[in-house]
Amino acid sequence: LETDMQQVPQLSGELYSWLTDFGLVKAKALGGGAKAPAANAPQPVPARLLGGLISGEAFIELLNAIFQKHSVRQKLSSHPGDRAQSWGQVAKGLHRLSVELDQETV
Repeated sequence: LETDMQQVPQLSGELYSWLTDFGLVKAKALGGGAKAPAANAPQPVPARLLGGLISGEAFIELLNAIFQKHSVRQKLSSHPGDRAQSWGQVAKGLHRLSVELDQETV
């Protein structure tokens, strides 16, 4: 994630594509003869994703998609408007992947 005070935050093209595969962002729709962006061209972070990253809800979506893809029997629940609950769910999901977060981080 790259940021500049005068720019919209951007993701590398590779990360954007990966997030598209997991359903967190939509593939760029091209119309009117527009050229597809280069595979590694930076892409702006959609506002919905940015908000979801801050609240933890996007991480819950991503973890659930990873669990489903790899047949892990776990489903995290999102708590819109309650960051503490959402980040607690993220910590629970990461624990399932053997990643531990301390309470200060959560």
